[in-house]
Amino acid sequence: MTQKKPDQTVSKKTQLVAEVEKELIQLQSELQMAQEAEKRAKADYQNLVRRTQEERVQLIKLATLTFVQDILQPLDHLSLAAQQLKDPGLDIVVSQFWQVLTDHGLQELRPVGQKFDHNSMEVVETEPDAAEDQAVVVKVVNAGYQLNGSVIQHAKVVVGRPKK
Repeated sequence: MTQKKPDQTVSKKTQLVAEVEKELIQLQSELQMAQEAEKRAKADYQNLVRRTQEERVQLIKLATLTFVQDILQPLDHLSLAAQQLKDPGLDIVVSQFWQVLTDHGLQELRPVGQKFDHNSMEVVETEPDAAEDQAVVVKVVNAGYQLNGSVIQHAKVVVGRPKK
């Protein structure tokens, strides 16, 4: 029977400990890489969810915008007809239409008396004595509208000199 020398046993134990430490370091490195990959995957997923929600909101806004633009002219004509016919029932229906659109973010631009703003208005006529730097809206020819703060139809206006 051969006996192992104490130095050989210590040497094998040291070698075994070194191998275990080396494997432990490798496993720790793999764990750290896996944790980083998990964090990146979570961040990517959160970004995907955020982008999807933003795209959904944009799609809804676009659908609403298209619908409102399509219905504005017929509704303007219906309002004019209601003014001419003076029918109380028709007035109620037209009022309800406008209220629903207002509830969904539609606002009529009311620029009379305001300084001309090229972002929301279009000049169709200028009074002869109007100074360009002091021009104010004196009349609205066609109404303008905003939907959720964005101009969707410019107001067609007559500009003139401010009244004193």
